[in-house]
Amino acid sequence: MNRREFLKKLGLAAAGALIVPAAASAAEKQPKKKNPPPNAPAAPGRGGKPNLATLFGRVRIVSAGERFKVRVVTAGEDLRVRVTSAPSAPGQWEFVSVGEKFTIRFVDAGEDFKIRFVSAGEGY
Repeated sequence: MNRREFLKKLGLAAAGALIVPAAASAAEKQPKKKNPPPNAPAAPGRGGKPNLATLFGRVRIVSAGERFKVRVVTAGEDLRVRVTSAPSAPGQWEFVSVGEKFTIRFVDAGEDFKIRFVSAGEGY
């Protein structure tokens, strides 16, 4: 039995021609991008800062393992934050101990972005 007959017997040849799998497309050769964790704010945008439009919701303050390092300032902030029980827009935060959307750590230097706490006019 020659190679062609053997392949026919295995069902790998059709009409005398060997069926060869198509080459992988360029899209298949590129590594897959990892998806961010569910409900995670967007990765840093322009200027290396996070996308401030996504920074609202339930926030937990941690001492290590934070998603963002935040510095509180009185002027020159990147984001104005209002503490509320029903956050639904950028700059509206609810501080929680479980069930957070993202975590922060307050720092004095080396921050990802600066915030100022306000009673009205939250946002960026």
